[in-house]
Amino acid sequence: MNKTILKSVAVAGFLLVTTNLQAAQSGEELFMSKCSVCHKTKKPSDMSTLVAPPIPGVAMHVKMKYPKKEEAMAFIESYVLNPRRDKAVCMPQRIQRFGLMPSQKGKVSEAELKKIAEYIVDNYPNQNFVRMERKQEAMMMRKKGGAKASNPFLIHKGLPHLSKLLMQRWDDPALGLTAEQKAKLLPIRKETMAGVRKYKPQVMRLEKEIRQAALSGTDPKELEKKVAELSRLKKDLTMIHLNCIYQTREVLTPAQWKQLLPMKNQMGQGRAKACGAKN
Repeated sequence: MNKTILKSVAVAGFLLVTTNLQAAQSGEELFMSKCSVCHKTKKPSDMSTLVAPPIPGVAMHVKMKYPKKEEAMAFIESYVLNPRRDKAVCMPQRIQRFGLMPSQKGKVSEAELKKIAEYIVDNYPNQNFVRMERKQEAMMMRKKGGAKASNPFLIHKGLPHLSKLLMQRWDDPALGLTAEQKAKLLPIRKETMAGVRKYKPQVMRLEKEIRQAALSGTDPKELEKKVAELSRLKKDLTMIHLNCIYQTREVLTPAQWKQLLPMKNQMGQGRAKACGAKN
């Protein structure tokens, strides 16, 4: 056997061994070796050390936009190779802080990426992470609004904030949301959050102006127009809130609704059939 043939056999053998080793690696192993250097699996105590968002947060946003497993995997596979700002699912401030993810072309194969995507979708985020995130969001909102967060709705107590409750239990097996239900719930959440983002700043601004004017001795008659506008905005926000409750309840089964809703909000439901529970 001449040297050329021996060299060819050696190269073929090396490629075969390398391919087999890659095939033997699990999605977790590939993630740890190729992704975890940037995307940590947990939030560190020192957030200044992060160079990219932790993977639980990334996965949470991916699943919120793509509730079906195959869609979430397809997004990850596409984005990792061809990241674009208009495709990103993370909050804009995250991109502003960390920058756009560099393309991983040539650093990870399509076969490896498929395993990594499946591992991420199957394992992140866990429920503890989701609860922690929502708790921190609530604390931040309270800090922004002062000692007590401003409530932009006419009805301050007794009505659940279903978007928040659902996101906390989005992948909770006990609640058992189906892919079809998630696909219906996401537009409801999007419409609700868009309405809140539109009207709440106006409500808070008017409340502040009215408070300051009243404490400075302004005649109430001069504030009547602002009070009327504040009432209109709060009415519109309350209707958005009520529509969210109604539409969400239409998507959920009676068992899911009962499990999702805090016990204190279930009192008197027997007298409230007009809310639209499914039989």
